[in-house]
Amino acid sequence: ADRYDLSVSELKAANKLSNDDITIGQELVLPLKSHKVVKNETLSHVAKEYKVTVADLKKINNLKSDMIRRGKVLLIPGK
Repeated sequence: ADRYDLSVSELKAANKLSNDDITIGQELVLPLKSHKVVKNETLSHVAKEYKVTVADLKKINNLKSDMIRRGKVLLIPGK
């Protein structure tokens, strides 16, 4: 939940879990939006559009810099 900026309750609801127990190798569904980058779009534009921080976008998408290319699909953290 922390890695994807979600609450535990959001993660549990998306996976129909009744408690906090998960097992090694268990696959979880992430209730995230996605965004396909268009020409001349910046990470700042995407962050502003979804009301998230650039730092959150970089973290969830494992980005080392603010550079993004057209066609890249970004995961958008839940807020």
